[in-house]
Amino acid sequence: MLTAQAPLPSPSTTRAHIEVRGVVQGVGFRPYVYRLASSLALDGWVKNDGAGVTIEVQGDPARIAHMTQRLAADGPPRARVDRAAVRECALHASRYWRAARGPRRPR
Repeated sequence: MLTAQAPLPSPSTTRAHIEVRGVVQGVGFRPYVYRLASSLALDGWVKNDGAGVTIEVQGDPARIAHMTQRLAADGPPRARVDRAAVRECALHASRYWRAARGPRRPR
């Protein structure tokens, strides 16, 4: 995780918490989210959770909206997004990207 001194977010910056449900674990979804967010110059993180994948991204609101639309439309071939719930959340001053595994699921 890169946490160098980063400039404060601009007034047009927003942060979104996105909960994605469907077939999104074990299908390359987290790397896809990382590449998508990076291509849109968004900061944040993605991790598996007990019910799917949780994402937080920060940046231009139009780019976040574009990312949210593309999550289902352009995902990995074996992924299936049933639902993506988006809500605004508090801004962070640091700029980074992190992909985490999240809790282990029992087999």
